[in-house]
Amino acid sequence: MKNDKLTLVFIPLFLFLIGVELKAQTGETVEEQIEKLDVAPQPPGGVQGWTQYLINRLKYPEKAQSKEIEGTVIVSFIVEKDGSLSDIELMRGIGGGCDEEALRVVKGSGKWSPGEMNGSIVRTRMRLPIRFKLG
Repeated sequence: MKNDKLTLVFIPLFLFLIGVELKAQTGETVEEQIEKLDVAPQPPGGVQGWTQYLINRLKYPEKAQSKEIEGTVIVSFIVEKDGSLSDIELMRGIGGGCDEEALRVVKGSGKWSPGEMNGSIVRTRMRLPIRFKLG
């Protein structure tokens, strides 16, 4: 069973951050342009914590396995100033239960470290790719 979990492909944090769309948000308005942050939001435990969390929690749905569904699910969310996540939604799915599983793990990931811009903590919209690949 442990090997089933390891058949998932995890994205290293540097690729995670490159593939993430960062939109700084001030107050209640959403900035539409991509901003460069001084400090990007981080999941609990950083790279190692995120990877370990995915290994322990992300399950490859049986329906997706039986239909040999592979691909990348993209989940969008806002990291609030207090590190909580809001506005969690599916941007691109692949079906077979993978979409729901990706949403579940993001929702359960806990508080993140918020982003910073110009010395201030900011709300940040992110897009997180989660790849499902059969081994």
